[in-house]
Amino acid sequence: MKFLLLFAFLAISTSCIDGARILCYLQSPGKSHVLLALPICEELAARGHQVLTLTNYKFGKDTANFTNVVVPVDSFSDELKELMASGQFSFKFMKIASQYFRKTAIDTLESELVREMMKSAKFDLIIFLSVMLNDVQLGLADHFKVPYVALSPMGNMLLNRQHVGSHSLPATVSSQMLGINGTMNFWQRVKNFLMNIYEYIMAFIINYMNQADYEKFWPSDRYRSYDEMKRNISLIFLNGHHSDSGVIRPLLPTEIEVGGIQIKTKPTPLTGDLKKFLDEATEGAILWTFGSNVEVSGVEPEKIDIMLKVLSKLKHRIVLKWEIDDKSRLPKNVFAQKWLPQDSILAHPNVKLFIGHGGAGGLGEAKYHQVPLLASPFFADQMRNSEKIEEDGWGRAFKVSEVTEESFTEMVNDMLTNQKYRETVKALSDKYRDRVSSALDTAVFWVEYVLKHHGAPHLQYSGKDLNFFQRHSFDVLAFFAAILWISWKLLKFSVKFCCSKCCKSKTQTSKKLKNKKKQN
Repeated sequence: MKFLLLFAFLAISTSCIDGARILCYLQSPGKSHVLLALPICEELAARGHQVLTLTNYKFGKDTANFTNVVVPVDSFSDELKELMASGQFSFKFMKIASQYFRKTAIDTLESELVREMMKSAKFDLIIFLSVMLNDVQLGLADHFKVPYVALSPMGNMLLNRQHVGSHSLPATVSSQMLGINGTMNFWQRVKNFLMNIYEYIMAFIINYMNQADYEKFWPSDRYRSYDEMKRNISLIFLNGHHSDSGVIRPLLPTEIEVGGIQIKTKPTPLTGDLKKFLDEATEGAILWTFGSNVEVSGVEPEKIDIMLKVLSKLKHRIVLKWEIDDKSRLPKNVFAQKWLPQDSILAHPNVKLFIGHGGAGGLGEAKYHQVPLLASPFFADQMRNSEKIEEDGWGRAFKVSEVTEESFTEMVNDMLTNQKYRETVKALSDKYRDRVSSALDTAVFWVEYVLKHHGAPHLQYSGKDLNFFQRHSFDVLAFFAAILWISWKLLKFSVKFCCSKCCKSKTQTSKKLKNKKKQN
């Protein structure tokens, strides 16, 4: 294995003539996040670049230009799984999740495979997955002396905007966690202001932890500082699109929207039993999955059994992502697998409804393929995504913990029979699809643009080097306040001085007059 990896590293370093040598460092225990970035890497390889993709799970098929190196990591702890399944997006969840992601990032860097890569490989560009809880990885770009770009699965969050210096004024830019569209009224601005304070506090804490990790792994006597490497980003790809979220914040040239990048314009054909199962679903089919991080089989069993009971009464066939071998709880109309080709299933004409968790990836796929979505969010952006689905009128949201047989029956029947959901998602899909070029072509263009222009420093926004106080002109306001205070003090002193002089002069004149009168 070590010999084969060394051979791959050397091949990457020496065999590239016309194409570039690109490291896709997709270090993430979340499979769905990797699936967003993987198409960029595969397409770059197809266009002649030598691509080495590092992941924590095996993805894709190796080709002459594409090699996937796997660094295994510990799976989510039982405690973290329970918190994710329960939807408890609390401070405790953030603490445990951040500890896990940071540990995973460090363990990956300390692995023998990455150490060997750092010794023997050479690259022209690095593509990172996310720049949030794993910023210790940024030192790799300095180690190889190359520019880097990043893809954010979570969209345009504050931690991402800080890298490029994008605007975060609370009066005009709503927090992604609130997702307010259009001009905010007074009370929305109050709420947004408070949310911005919360986000800045969280960003400060996360950056503090990231910096501590970075400085331990990349000593200052050999590598650039954490702050320097954060600002050294060439551009960031955002998993979103304005037709979906609305124009809620201005974007810099270094912020590229690629929402739906994992969606194939020509879906990969289904095969085998799954294809047969869907092709024969003459009454329609339903896809049910809670993504890669939440296991349907591990969520509250009594509630899942209620949902299965309701679905068993339908004429529709159910395709279910079921993570365990025991299928005794499943009705006869259910086809279950541990992993499903979600995009290809949603593209099938017989699929009439998607029961999901409201994650950005599945949301984009459902909208693209015009499938109404019944969402049960668990954590992070899924909450706001699900609310937006209801606001836009192409789906409904619910909590698994609140499911009853009556409520779930009503929701499913409404989604399957009410044509407004399908008509609305069709109209939204037309806007989502209508682009100058596909999300994948857009991303590949900008990667090659950065390569061609040696990191594209001319795209960088000069304001990103300003700190919080400078960006919001607090230092300028303090300067003017100081001038006004000094001017007031000088004016006050001058008036007092002049008054004192006048009084003194009058007193002296009065004394002279009195003396003259006495002499006379």
